Amino acid sequence: MTATNDPLVSTDWLAAHLNDPNVRVIDASFKMPGVLPLPKDDYLASHIPGAVFFDVDAVSDHSNPLPHMFPSADQFGRDVGGLGIGNDDTVVLYDSGGWVAAPRVWWMFLSFGKDVRVLNGGLKKWVAEGRKVEKGEVTPKPATFRATFDARRTRSMQQLVANLSSRAEQVIDARANERYQGKVAEPRPGLRSGHIPGSLSLPYNNLFDASTGTMKSLDELRTAFLGAGVKLDVPIVTSCGSGVSAAVLTLVLYRLGVENPALYDGSWTEWGAADGPPRRDRPGLIPIQKLPRCARDCQLREWIGQLLLSRQRRLSCQVRPPHRDPPPFPHPLRGTLFDGAVVRLRFRRLGSRCFGFRGHGRRLFVDDDSGTAERCNLRRGDVAFE
Repeated sequence: MTATNDPLVSTDWLAAHLNDPNVRVIDASFKMPGVLPLPKDDYLASHIPGAVFFDVDAVSDHSNPLPHMFPSADQFGRDVGGLGIGNDDTVVLYDSGGWVAAPRVWWMFLSFGKDVRVLNGGLKKWVAEGRKVEKGEVTPKPATFRATFDARRTRSMQQLVANLSSRAEQVIDARANERYQGKVAEPRPGLRSGHIPGSLSLPYNNLFDASTGTMKSLDELRTAFLGAGVKLDVPIVTSCGSGVSAAVLTLVLYRLGVENPALYDGSWTEWGAADGPPRRDRPGLIPIQKLPRCARDCQLREWIGQLLLSRQRRLSCQVRPPHRDPPPFPHPLRGTLFDGAVVRLRFRRLGSRCFGFRGHGRRLFVDDDSGTAERCNLRRGDVAFE
């Protein structure tokens, strides 16, 4: 991907091209069920001139009990054509400014064969700049839109279950970290808490400036993904609560040049159902004494990893053995560490004695599938204080 086909456009660009005959503007705002006023009501009260409203729930597979699943190509073409959108039009999507759900609709268009653009900052930035808005509904002249679905753009639950064994694709969860860790209940009733085993956590709201609604710089975005333990050269699938905010991660990956990222359409609403596949309700934690046998049985071998902090944390700890004898080596670690900071961890076993970190009286635990005995890169969520 090159900078010339960046899917984002600025408010200045849209203002300059708003009256072009082939430019079509879509309000793709979305809210969680039960949140009022409804997105359509917000649209009727204020929208960019000429914009039509894309209802994420309406343009979906109504035969599927899961919310707003991808429709068939025929339905997408019919619904989009009804909005006055043709295959040759230049389409600009926006939402209220919280990136929900313009990226989702952008990914739908891309999956059905059309490259469209997303307004950086959305309606929030447009209004903050004093630009003109309108009230009421726009009634467009129907157009013809021919859609062809590219199955590479999405993943099913069956594919994600198979990925548990193959680990061919990284799975990134866009939900709030508290939901990922299973510390809070899911907003949709009846769902279990937790996350897909082996998935990484990168909340989508970490990727834009909440005060302006604009997306962060490419360098900041790349740092956020790397800080979450994501390898940008390995296939990636994004996930969230119901396949909406995951598209924010997908959009960023597209901007970073990652080829063919995919989106798990059912996301946690499907996986977290009572009869769903296995889950983790918190990072899989095991005591240092239960490290992989190859690590426990080695003599004076270091087990090295990296701790990626999920939030700012005051850390003051020192290597201490699980007995009263002083450790044979010093390894102090002190200071204030911030989001994305990397800490190198060392564990040693001398004879029958296992040494590891203790911080404020808390033993540090590590995930049992984190890596090899001599060297591993622990990802966000793989290391935590009990």
